[in-house]
Amino acid sequence: MALIDAYLEVIAAGVAVVRKLHAARHWYDSHDVVQWLSENRPKELCEMRRLYSGRDPISTMTQQVGKALYKCGQTKIGEHRSGRSLVVCGVSRDGECSVTKWKI
Repeated sequence: MALIDAYLEVIAAGVAVVRKLHAARHWYDSHDVVQWLSENRPKELCEMRRLYSGRDPISTMTQQVGKALYKCGQTKIGEHRSGRSLVVCGVSRDGECSVTKWKI
């Protein structure tokens, strides 16, 4: 069991909202879910971030949220470059990276 699994219910709630928000384009990406969590469930997102240590715990947590989407029954359809700005535990992160695209 992955550390992030304790938060699957919170992640699934984010997926449900994000799928509705992006229904017209027929896909969403992992950053859309993390952004929703940052804006709507910051306490839980901060708790998720605290599960991971090391050089870049926010990046590790974001990757683990992406992996958890499989457990939420989501279907991967590709990858793309995504630039985002988000705040996790009071720390702002800006930048671009490769993220997974998920089917709606």
